[in-house]
Amino acid sequence: MGTLNDVTCKTAKAVGKDLFLGDGGGLYLRVRPGENTKKVWLYRFKRLTDSGSRWFEIGTYPELSLLRARLKAVELAVKRRAGIDPIDEAKAADMAAAEAEAAAEAAKTVASARAAARLTVGALLDRWQADYLSHKRKDGGTEIRRSFAKDVLPAIGAVPAEDVRRGMVANLLDGVVRRGSPVIANYLLADMRQMFEFAKARQIIEANPCDGLSKAQFGGVKVERDRVLSEGEIKELLAKIPGAKLQKRTEAAIWLMLGTGCRVGEISQARWSAVDLVGRIWTIPPEVAKNTKEHKIYLSSFAAKWFEVLKPTTSASEWVFPAQNKLGEHLCVKSIAKQIGDRQREGTPMQNRSQAVASLKLSGGDWTPHDLRRTAATLAGELGTPPYVIERMLNHQQRNPLERIYQRQSLESEQREGWRLLGERLALLTSGASNVVTLKQTA
Repeated sequence: MGTLNDVTCKTAKAVGKDLFLGDGGGLYLRVRPGENTKKVWLYRFKRLTDSGSRWFEIGTYPELSLLRARLKAVELAVKRRAGIDPIDEAKAADMAAAEAEAAAEAAKTVASARAAARLTVGALLDRWQADYLSHKRKDGGTEIRRSFAKDVLPAIGAVPAEDVRRGMVANLLDGVVRRGSPVIANYLLADMRQMFEFAKARQIIEANPCDGLSKAQFGGVKVERDRVLSEGEIKELLAKIPGAKLQKRTEAAIWLMLGTGCRVGEISQARWSAVDLVGRIWTIPPEVAKNTKEHKIYLSSFAAKWFEVLKPTTSASEWVFPAQNKLGEHLCVKSIAKQIGDRQREGTPMQNRSQAVASLKLSGGDWTPHDLRRTAATLAGELGTPPYVIERMLNHQQRNPLERIYQRQSLESEQREGWRLLGERLALLTSGASNVVTLKQTA
C-alpha cells in the first residue's frame, strides 16, 4: 500500500519550487507552483548501465487516477527487472508508430495512384475540365462537355480510361458519321485525342487510344472554304431578304458582318456599352475576340446606320442582340447561322424552323456568316486597302515577323480609311441604283 491518498493528491500545492510526493515503488506525483499547472505522475528508476536515476512520465492527475498510476508503476518495475528501460521502450514505440504511419501514408498514396489510373472516362472528363479546360477555353469547356454528354459518355463514359481501346473510339465515331454528322465526328476525335493526351501526361493511361485514328477515316479532311459573295450576289441578297421573313435584327446582323468583317460570335455578343456611335468605334473585348486581344472597329456610316437601326428596339438591354427567351443573356452564337442556313435548305421545312426554305439561296451557292467576313476582306482589298491593313481590320494574329511589326502599330487612320471605303461601296451596292459598275474581281 502506498503512502499517498486522493485527498493528498487533490489538495497538494507547491510554493516556490516543484513539489515531489512519493508513493513508494518509484512512483511520484510532481506538483509545480501556480494555480492551473498540471500534476504529473512520474516513475523514477535507475539505469542498468550506470548508477544514474531517470524520470519517466506516466500521465497526469486526475486523468490518470492514483490506483491506475500505482498499477502502471508496478508494470514498469516488472519490466525493469526484465532489463527493459521504459524510456528506451517508449522511444522504440514512437519510432515504430512513425514508421507505421509512414507506411500507411505510402500505401494510401499508392492506392490513390491506382484509383486515379482507374478513372472512368466520365471522371477523366471532370478532371480535364477542372484542371485544363476551365482556364484554357473561353467557355470553360461547356461546349466540349455538351458534345461529350451526347456522343462520348453514353458509349464509353463508364469505362475506365486505361481500358479504352482504339476500336471503341472508332465505333463511337462511326456511329456519329452514320447519323449524318461527319464534321461533329472530326471535332469529337480532336477533343478526345486532347483529353487522352492530358491523361497520358499524368500517367492515368499509358497510351492514347486515339493514336492511329485520323479525320480522313471518319468525317474527312475539312476543305477550307473560300466562298466570297460577288457584288452581284450582294445585290441579290438585298433583293431576297424581304421575302426571307428574317427578323429585322438578323438582317442588321448580316449587313453589320459585311460592313465590319466581324465574326458571328463577336456580333452576337456585342454590348451597347462597347458601341460608341458618336466616335464611330465598336470595341470587341478580349474575352470575345478569337485571339483574346481587344479589337477596335472604326465604323463607317454604313455600319453605324445598322447599329442605329437596332438601338430603338434593343437599347433597353445591355446586349445589342439580346436573347429572346433568356432574360439578361445575349443571342445564342449559333442563332444567326441557323436562321441563314434554314433559308438555304431545299425541300420540306424542318419542324419548328423557318418555312421560308431556299429564300436566301444565292446564284453563287450556299453561304455562311463567316463567308460575309471573307467577302468584306476581299471587297476591301479590291478597293485598294493594303493586305497588312486588312489583316489588322480583321484582328488576325500574324505569323510573319515582318507583318507582326505592322501589327504592333494601331494603323488607326489606315483602318478608318479601309472601313470608310468598304462602307461606301456597300452603301452603293445596297442603294438599289441600277447603274453601279461592278469592281474587277481579284483571282
